[in-house]
Amino acid sequence: MKPISARVLTVALAAALVASMTGLYGDEGALSAVGFLILLTAYRYMAWWPLVLFIVVLVGLLLPAVQIAREYGRMAACSNNMQQLKLAIEIYENANGHYPAAYTADADGKPMHSWRVRVLPFLDVGNLHDKYHFDKPWNDAANKDVIGTYLPIFQCPSHSTSGKSAKCNYVAITGPDTIWPGAETTKLNDVTDATGSTIVCIETVDGIESWAEPKDLSLDVLCDPKNAAQTAKLFSVHRSNVPGPIYVPRYCANVVFADTSIRRLSVDFLMKNLRALATRNGGEKIDLDEGDASAPRTDPWWLENVVRTAAVLSAVGLVVLTVLSKLRRKKERRKVAETQAAQ
Repeated sequence: MKPISARVLTVALAAALVASMTGLYGDEGALSAVGFLILLTAYRYMAWWPLVLFIVVLVGLLLPAVQIAREYGRMAACSNNMQQLKLAIEIYENANGHYPAAYTADADGKPMHSWRVRVLPFLDVGNLHDKYHFDKPWNDAANKDVIGTYLPIFQCPSHSTSGKSAKCNYVAITGPDTIWPGAETTKLNDVTDATGSTIVCIETVDGIESWAEPKDLSLDVLCDPKNAAQTAKLFSVHRSNVPGPIYVPRYCANVVFADTSIRRLSVDFLMKNLRALATRNGGEKIDLDEGDASAPRTDPWWLENVVRTAAVLSAVGLVVLTVLSKLRRKKERRKVAETQAAQ
């Protein structure tokens, strides 16, 4: 039987490494595997091998874990923002006997002020509420300085456009049967569905230009089949690695409910149950555990060990082959030099 050539074995191990790292960590894992292969190649043909090997180990072992840890940190910070926002809404409802209206309208019914402005006194944002001119529209020159204020509590750290601007990622879902029917107010007692499955606010990718803008999401627009792809993208705020042996990207969004709980729900679940979740009196019974974006899967326990072992063995095999190849090349060069010297 003809032995497998070193080149074929190297290609096979490289493919196994990329596949297993992708399975474990998604595209970050694939990028790390490619970086690992590039650096191994650099080591094979260059002399500064100690530095290369150090970078190989650092990139190959740390990058995927760091990327995932950073995203979980951003998700936690986002959840903390929504914790503060839900507390402000709850305090407002207790103090006034009702939720704030989605917007305050002028005499012609045109939206002037957002519910987010109404809850400012219950957020740790200084005296912005006192500086706001409620007798003028939100975007009037008199309110320019206030509405342009950067308030990190209204921004999701995972969102690519988050920064020191007035953008806002947290919005309400409006409609006749929701908690936010428009210029009218509702109270907690109006929620006849389970409060633990009735949406108060939700995070989105694009958000709105300013937290003061009286603009939110229309339930009818979100549930229009023509807008399905756009709606799914809108709620794909976070991507988390579902606990399990193989990386399965699950896109999700944090959602605040009327019982003041916060759940991280998958986009697939939101798309399937959005109208039932957003309405306050539809009579639907929904199990939120089915949409829990952090719920583990039921894969065989041994599968993850197999994939991890394949990744480790592939990496070790590639390192051994690379070192042997370099030693062989060095030996060949020495032999050539000796032959030339003998002549």
